[in-house]
Amino acid sequence: PHGDPEEYHRRAVALAEETAPDSVMLAHELTGLARCLQAKGDYRGALTEHRRALAIRQAKPPEDQSPTAMAQWSAAVASSLNMVANALQGLGLLQEALAHHREALRTTESAAPSSLSVAHTLNQMGDVFEALGDRAAAIDHHRQALAVREARDTGGRLLGMVKTLQRLAALLEADGQLEEAAKFAARAAAVQASRHQHHQGSHQHRRQHNGHQHPGTQRTARQQQQPQQQQLTAPDGNVHPSQFSDSADTKTASGTVRTRVDPKLVEQVQSEQRAWIGWLRLSGQYDRVHTTDPAAYDAAVVARFVARLEEG
Repeated sequence: PHGDPEEYHRRAVALAEETAPDSVMLAHELTGLARCLQAKGDYRGALTEHRRALAIRQAKPPEDQSPTAMAQWSAAVASSLNMVANALQGLGLLQEALAHHREALRTTESAAPSSLSVAHTLNQMGDVFEALGDRAAAIDHHRQALAVREARDTGGRLLGMVKTLQRLAALLEADGQLEEAAKFAARAAAVQASRHQHHQGSHQHRRQHNGHQHPGTQRTARQQQQPQQQQLTAPDGNVHPSQFSDSADTKTASGTVRTRVDPKLVEQVQSEQRAWIGWLRLSGQYDRVHTTDPAAYDAAVVARFVARLEEG
């Protein structure tokens, strides 16, 4: 969308209220508006919209009571609870924020005890405990979050790993545990370096492949101006995220190479679905590919979203 993001989200909310009141779609648009308000420092306005979104999600459990459906619903509810907590923290209401994070943790642990939603909530609880001055509890919660992330790690490239390691390093250093703090800081730096090399290598491989598709010919100026559009063409609809591997490439409909996204990274991006969808819209990526499936995007696009999330 062009123009003021807040105005865009307000129009989207108005449309959803008119066409699908009390729907999950409305909850999504309310969340987008709340995020926009919070980014502007309007925590009270954000809190109002987050609470509306939470109420809708809590009232809409899935008709399908399968473990997968319940896990997805609990993750959505927990995400809303965490966002309410973040707005409360912005207003300085730390105990209320902690109570909402605890409810989010209970919600996700009941349906998906080893999910990345659990790790995310534990990280946020650690941040609140730090704000409350309880460094020991903050360290404990970040350690718990790290254990969940490590159990699902794929080469250290999952969302939140770097930030968790950095938080632990800073807290341990402040607590005088300098040797252990240095170890976590070194791990964080190593993960960042590994991730950078991985994405640089993938980008270079894709660029070389795309630049030599037709031996003996030169790419036209028009083609050179449109690499992003070519690389972001959606894959065959029959391709499932589980078929993607960390280093494999696939040809798009235009014949160019799109670097596949690690399937575990796909899973984690899906666990941050609302943030992902909002980023796709605001960045304009959705307009190119017309799907929210992270597996349909080039690894470099997903990497930019990962970096944005880890910057907070």
